Amino acid sequence: MVSYFDLIAVVILPSATFGIGMLYQEKKTKKNNMREKASSINEKTISMLKNKINELAVHISGKTFIEYNDHQSKPVLKLVPNYFIDATKHSDIFRIKSNEITLVYKEDKILKECMSVVLPELNYYYTCTCKLETVINSVFSSKPPNSFIQGLKEIYIKKYGIQKTHDLRLNEKDLFALYFLSMTGSTNAYKSGTSFVIDLLSTHFDDLQSLAFNNLETKDNAVEIKHEIMLIVATLNDAHYQLQELHERWQNKYIF
Repeated sequence: MVSYFDLIAVVILPSATFGIGMLYQEKKTKKNNMREKASSINEKTISMLKNKINELAVHISGKTFIEYNDHQSKPVLKLVPNYFIDATKHSDIFRIKSNEITLVYKEDKILKECMSVVLPELNYYYTCTCKLETVINSVFSSKPPNSFIQGLKEIYIKKYGIQKTHDLRLNEKDLFALYFLSMTGSTNAYKSGTSFVIDLLSTHFDDLQSLAFNNLETKDNAVEIKHEIMLIVATLNDAHYQLQELHERWQNKYIF
């Protein structure tokens, strides 16, 4: 006759051991899958987003975020509103809805936590650049006010002296280039215009921008452009910090 303890040893213990082994294997498989998914997202998507942010940061710090030269019919804004939307629209972890990037892959807790900060920043970038684009287009469609032109002549006197200023005959393109670039601050993008404009921008840009900010007819737009640029810089910095934080937290957990 089989005893109770024999029954445990022969039937129950092996079944329990098998069940525990299955649970352990399932847990291990799930962790491996999470690790592989995290590694793939980190390599493809997170690295791409950090590189995109760095590209924008270079344009802002180098004052090349607006491309404008004599041969162009209108300026080209490098801080494109759809920049991150276009970069993420084919990703399988994001979804684009009403010009907002949302996270659809939510199995990874670390990713979910970090993206709860990153995505609002990237979506706010869209808002700021739309405003920036509107103001820049407004400036581009306007004309330099007479008070700005008078201030420009005073800057010219400071650089060349009063006698040469009497001979100053700025053509419309040169005058508008100085006006537009001093308003926007993207001076280093102007490389194929006249040497006079390039020289004045490189040697007296602070005076030119001071003129734009202190002139009653140009101040509002100049301040708004600078404000939106500052917001964009803060947004990009916060997003990049969180992306790096995500990488480090994944590195500590999964050891890529």
